[in-house]
Amino acid sequence: MNPELWSVFLSHSTNDNRDGVAREVLERLQSELEKLRFHVWVDDTELREGDEWRRKIRDAIATSHVGVVLLDERALHRRYVQHEVDVMQAQPSGRSYRIIPVLIGLTPEAVQHSGIEPFNTLVTETQYVELKGEKTVEGVVAEIVDVLGSTELGLLPDGEMRLVKRIAKMLPTDPAEAIRLAALFKSTLPVPPLLATEVLAHRMLAAQLDSPVGAVIRHWQAHFVHADRDFRRTLVNLIKPSWITLDQAEPIVPPQQASNRVGVLATAPGTTPEPISVEAGVDLVRRATHCDDRVGKVQPFAPVPMGPEPYQLEEDLRKVPWGADKTGRTKYLVLEAGKFPSTRLDGVRCAHKLWPNVVVVLVIGPDAESEDFDAHLGTPCYCRASLPRADEEKAAAAIEEICEDLMINTGVE
Repeated sequence: MNPELWSVFLSHSTNDNRDGVAREVLERLQSELEKLRFHVWVDDTELREGDEWRRKIRDAIATSHVGVVLLDERALHRRYVQHEVDVMQAQPSGRSYRIIPVLIGLTPEAVQHSGIEPFNTLVTETQYVELKGEKTVEGVVAEIVDVLGSTELGLLPDGEMRLVKRIAKMLPTDPAEAIRLAALFKSTLPVPPLLATEVLAHRMLAAQLDSPVGAVIRHWQAHFVHADRDFRRTLVNLIKPSWITLDQAEPIVPPQQASNRVGVLATAPGTTPEPISVEAGVDLVRRATHCDDRVGKVQPFAPVPMGPEPYQLEEDLRKVPWGADKTGRTKYLVLEAGKFPSTRLDGVRCAHKLWPNVVVVLVIGPDAESEDFDAHLGTPCYCRASLPRADEEKAAAAIEEICEDLMINTGVE
C-alpha cells in the first residue's frame, strides 16, 4: 500500500466515553488501517496542548483523502464534530473528497429528525455504514477497510489514482449500476459500493479500449449526450491513451536529474512496415503522465524537413504553442524523426537549442534498434519504447466508435 495514497481523517466524540461502542470502533479502525500503512489522523494523537485546533483540523482534512465520521448520539450534538464535517463538505469539488459516515446506535431517520446540519445532508446525500442488528464492530470495521483497501485502487500510483478519480467524476454515480457494469471487465475482484465508480473507471483504463469500454459508454449514452460537448471531449481525451499500458508508457518519463533528454518511440516488430504515428507518441506521453497537464505538457511536431534545413526547422519549432509555463511541469516534444540520420540529429539539436530542458520523444520506424542509432543521434537515449502499429489502428477504430456514440467529432484534440 502506498502510504501517500489514502490519508484518513477520523472524526469522533469518544474522549468522554472511553468504554463506549464508538470508542471501540475508533480503536479497531485505527489499528487496522495503520496495519495497511494508511496515514490515520486522530485528534488523540495529533493535537497537542497549545495547538490552534481549528486550523490544525482544517489542515488535516485538506491533506487527507477520506473522512470517516463516527456518528453516535454524543457526536450528533458536538459542535466540533459538526465543524469537522462542515470542513469536509466544503472541500473543492476537484478533490473528489470521500466522506464515509458510520451510524452507531442511530438510524438515518433519527439523524434527519434531529434537524442538525451538516449531519442531515451527510445521511441523505452520502452512502453510509450502519452498526445495527447482527452487524458487529468487527463487521463495520471490515466493511470500511474493504472500501479503503480495495486491491485494485490501493496499489495504484498516485498519478494514476488522480486520473481514475477524474474519470469517475464523469460517470453516473449509482453504485449498483457501476458495480453491474464493472462486471463486464472479466474481473473476479469484488467492487466496494463506496468506490464503485472509481473501480469502474480503473477497469475502463485497464481494458485498453476493449469492447467493454464502448459498452459502458453506450449503456450510459443518455447521461453523456445530455452533458455539454466539452465534457464529452474531456472524457474521450482521458481514456484515449489507455490503449497503451502503464508498463509500456512509464519508461518514457526521464529519470530525475537525467542529463539526457531524448527518448525514442519505435514501431514494434510486426507484419506492417508502417511506423507508429506522432499521435501515438502523444498518447504514450499522456499515458505516462496520467493525462495530467500539471505534470507534463506535450506538443507534437511533424514533419521534420526531409533535408538539412535547420534554419527552417528552428523557425517552425518556434511556433510550437507551449502556452503558459507552470512550475515543475516537464515539457515533452513529440518529434517525427525524418528519414535520414542527419535530420534526426537536426531536430533534437534545434529543440534543445530553443528549450534546453525539454524532453524530446523521437518517433521513428523499425530501424530504432539498429546498432548505430545512438551514433546517428549524437547522444545515447535514456529510453527506448516500442508499440505495435496494429494496436494503434485498433485503438483508433475504438475511439472513432466511442466518438460516434457520444455524438462528437472523431478528431480528438
